[in-house]
Amino acid sequence: MIFRPLNIAGFLAAALAGLHLYSTKHEAALLDRELRTIARDIDAANERTQALQAEWAWLNEPERLRAVAQRHLSLEPMQPTQFLRLNEAERRMPAVLAFDGPPALFAARPQDVPEGESVAVALLPRLSPPVQIARTEPAAPVPAPAPAPSAEAPEDAPLATLPPPPAAP
Repeated sequence: MIFRPLNIAGFLAAALAGLHLYSTKHEAALLDRELRTIARDIDAANERTQALQAEWAWLNEPERLRAVAQRHLSLEPMQPTQFLRLNEAERRMPAVLAFDGPPALFAARPQDVPEGESVAVALLPRLSPPVQIARTEPAAPVPAPAPAPSAEAPEDAPLATLPPPPAAP
């Protein structure tokens, strides 16, 4: 049997077509397996969602909530005296307290323990003495030295001259 170039080319084309067919079939099988896995995950997620929705519906059932609220909370129905008009609000508001500013963390505190009793002492950082600001009158201004006269132009000569503005029409 003689192998002609056309026979070799045909054999090679058939082998390549078979290889392509096998790789395509293998890719399709992998995609099908992945699709089944995704469908299984979706079904599991739907089942979890249904279980959570059923639990949510049970937890939010009005009768159950009412029983839990009565058991754990001491709630009572609103009374008409709990409502007020806007002009009565100021009269019912608590008194305004003066604000002394935020508490200082390391400030000296007044002693709460009577004399003669022992007290456990906490070590606080040593406070630096207060800084005193001395007030002095400002010194008299020192006059700036006069510029040396130049030989090019007299001292009172203008540096540049501008042309007069154009006349308005």
